[in-house]
Formats: sequence, structure tokens, C-alpha cells
Amino acid sequence: MALFLEDDARALQKLFSHTLQTIKAGPVQFINQGEKRNCLFELVLPASIRQQKDTVILNNDFFSSYGQFVLDEKLWDCFQLYHSWIEPLVVNQWVKEMQRFKRNRERQISLQTDYDCLVWIDATHDTCEVRNRVEELVCTGERINSVWSGRSLRNEYHIVHCLPFAYWPNNDRWNLFPASAKENLTKSDRLP
Repeated sequence: MALFLEDDARALQKLFSHTLQTIKAGPVQFINQGEKRNCLFELVLPASIRQQKDTVILNNDFFSSYGQFVLDEKLWDCFQLYHSWIEPLVVNQWVKEMQRFKRNRERQISLQTDYDCLVWIDATHDTCEVRNRVEELVCTGERINSVWSGRSLRNEYHIVHCLPFAYWPNNDRWNLFPASAKENLTKSDRLP
């Protein structure tokens, strides 16, 4: 979690607003499959207009206050397949954009710093927190069901990443669920 105050908070919010406007005016409008109505992206804006604040904490509430970005499943599959080429292109373009900002130039932020900011934080596959919680529930007699089949799990289960760790190294609790070992190994790195 990161905290931004005053000018930095306002600049960050402005960045997100402008980014969403760009996405809406670009990919959402012009990237489609075949006909214009077959959009591959969708931007679902929040019900109420977000008010700018002097303090910003980067967390789920902050991000969801801007709405949702919906991606067609086929495009997601394509990104998975070609991520080894796409990611370096996106990272390099982002770093070039960051270098253009006046404040970054004034602060003399190095290219390496910009690259370092884009490194995945959760580089290790860690399900301990959720596994411990499931163990607590089992000890209190709670019935634990598989997220995939709904079947009751006995003593042997895996804690699985809904969005595969191989594609998005994210160990957040919302992405971790109990499932049978067989289901997990069958699913492997595919999306559900």
C-alpha cells in the first residue's frame, strides 16, 4: 500500500483520470473484432463521480473508485500466450512516459528507478496466510468446499490462485481459494 499527499495525491488522481479518458477514447472505442460493436475492451465507470482528494492510499477502494476495465476472454488468452513480448514493450513505453513528466525530470528520477517501480512485488508463490485461515476453519469444524466443484474437501486440499500466479504473481486473499489437489493440478496455469 502506498500513501500520496497533497500535490502528489492530486497529480496521481489526474493521471488516473487522464489514463481512463485515453483508454476510453482509444482501445475501448477502436479495438474490436470484426464489427465495431464487437469490442474487446469495456470500461465500466462507477455509479457516482469520483471526487478528488488531498490524500490517496493506493488500495482496492481507490482503484475501484475509477470503475472496472473488462477484457474479452479471447484477448486475455492472447495476452497470456504472447506476454513475453508484450510485457517488455508495455514496460518500456511506460518508463518513457514517466521520463516525460516535468516533476520526474526535476527530481532527476533515473531510468532504473522507473524500471524498479514496475517489478512485481509478489515474486514468491505464497499461500500461507490463506492456508492458515482454512486450517483454523477446519479446526473449528467448518466445512470447506472446493471453489471449483463445490465438493467438500477433506484433509487434502490445495490453496489455488484463481488468476494463475504464472501470469499475474498476486498472492492477495481475493485471488486464493481452497480446491482439491486434483482440480488444481488439472487447472494448472489456465484461467477458470
